[in-house]
Amino acid sequence: MEPTREVFWNIQLGVIIDVLAVVAVGIFIYAFYRRIRLWRIGRPDDRFSHLGRRARAFLTYTVAHLLLHGKFFGVTRGWHFRELFPGVIHFFIFAGCVVLFIGTVLVAASHYVYEFLEGGVYLGFSLVLDIFGLLLIIGVILAMYRRYFQKPDRLDNRREDLMALLLLLILAVSGFVVEGFRIAATELKTNPDWAV
Repeated sequence: MEPTREVFWNIQLGVIIDVLAVVAVGIFIYAFYRRIRLWRIGRPDDRFSHLGRRARAFLTYTVAHLLLHGKFFGVTRGWHFRELFPGVIHFFIFAGCVVLFIGTVLVAASHYVYEFLEGGVYLGFSLVLDIFGLLLIIGVILAMYRRYFQKPDRLDNRREDLMALLLLLILAVSGFVVEGFRIAATELKTNPDWAV
């Protein structure tokens, strides 16, 4: 048997999860539509003036925030080293969330459209998701340490900040727990070579 992703392991009614996901996406789209209506109340902006300067600024900020992660560098004050620790924290959380989201989309595509997550591709895919899931957990723990033990003056520590970090931590850890239970129940005895 070739290694592959088992979707909805130990869930008899996976369609309920699909329906709830569609409802959640619908709520998100509705909330986003309401936000757009709010934005449109504002005064129109001349968006087509200074196209060269706007394009250069867009590319500068895009490169700084997506590829180099803007927390590392003070982009508005030149390209100099700024704050490493908060930058690493934000990068770990951001990269973990983005890669796990892309992984979830690919799992859904492989399950519903065309099955491509099998064999070596699946094992590599699973390894990448495990690495970025671990980065997410490390990032959240470091954020909690910084916010609640180092306590920088410029950070206010509200209850909802802790709740957001705890929810991210619970989501990431529960993913590893479910995967561990699935591997222990279905793969250790039949495929010990690749049950990692």
